[in-house]
Amino acid sequence: MSFLPLILSVKLRADDRVRQKGGSCQFCGYEAAAWREFPLGMSDRGEGARSCALCHLAQHLDRPEIEREAVLIWLPQITQAALNRVVWRFYSILAEHRVGFDRRRPDGVKPEEAAGAVSLRLELKSLAALAEREVGTSSPAELSEAFYAMSPEAYALRARRLAGLRLLGLGRFYEEGRDIFPEFIGGGRGCSI
Repeated sequence: MSFLPLILSVKLRADDRVRQKGGSCQFCGYEAAAWREFPLGMSDRGEGARSCALCHLAQHLDRPEIEREAVLIWLPQITQAALNRVVWRFYSILAEHRVGFDRRRPDGVKPEEAAGAVSLRLELKSLAALAEREVGTSSPAELSEAFYAMSPEAYALRARRLAGLRLLGLGRFYEEGRDIFPEFIGGGRGCSI
């Protein structure tokens, strides 16, 4: 299966809040068949495409709660979609073992698989410092503002200019003031990496 390209973006269209049920994300492949619904994203070619919550965040840096939902990190070794597959996996592991998504240390976490997921999340989050060094910010909202200030030509080239910048989901996804991310984890079948 080939996936659509996933590029850090802001919403430039009037409304793309169409909802669909079931299927897998067309950007990262996360299987969401058991979810009640999920956002419809826009592919870089402009057509509607099924997206999971993490891929939706990457395409909507202008979300009202984005600072609580995600952080920019510098990780040029993998694509945004590949990072999202890894993130889904470690949040699935944490949920399976009932370990809080915001755990700040792996000490005392059992089993070893859950402690490893906590460690990986913390290690990835530490890459925010590299994003600040490389592009001057780890704030998705600041990048969103910069995107809106760009000319259409510069915006079209953003993937090349920000090639190592990724969005790390923090295990939160707000709708109408309520964090619904745990529902995605609990209802989804996950993905294998």
